[in-house]
Amino acid sequence: MATYHRVDHNPEAIELGRRLYASVGLRGLACVEFKRDARDGQLKIIEVNHRFTLGHEIVRHAGVDYAMLAYDRLAGRATAPFTGYRSATMWNPVEDLQTMLRRRAAGTLTAGEWARSLHCRQHFPLFAWDDPMPSLHSWARKARSLASRVI
Repeated sequence: MATYHRVDHNPEAIELGRRLYASVGLRGLACVEFKRDARDGQLKIIEVNHRFTLGHEIVRHAGVDYAMLAYDRLAGRATAPFTGYRSATMWNPVEDLQTMLRRRAAGTLTAGEWARSLHCRQHFPLFAWDDPMPSLHSWARKARSLASRVI
């Protein structure tokens, strides 16, 4: 699982995804994830899932509610028109702190660079304001584990 995940509207990725889905005859809901390869600047496929994934939650925060779209289509209801897309981030704070500490020790990231990367609205995997305890419990367990290794 990524420690810091950002989605943006990217026409190149959209076209590559459409071509992939068409080439394999895929219909219905799917998620293809790309990452830009620093060696050649090309988008590379990380994975393809023909099901709901954790990544769909960040896409919902970006303005596309796949679950509601799928439900509406299955129920034969009219689907709401697409009204826009916005960038969104999903942050795993404990894991990201661990990664920052490792990268700082290796000299590839400063604490300031890491802190500046967090200057946008964050969404947390599986977190819900109306039921925060599962996430709070998980974060506390991870924080205790991290503290025991750092101290």
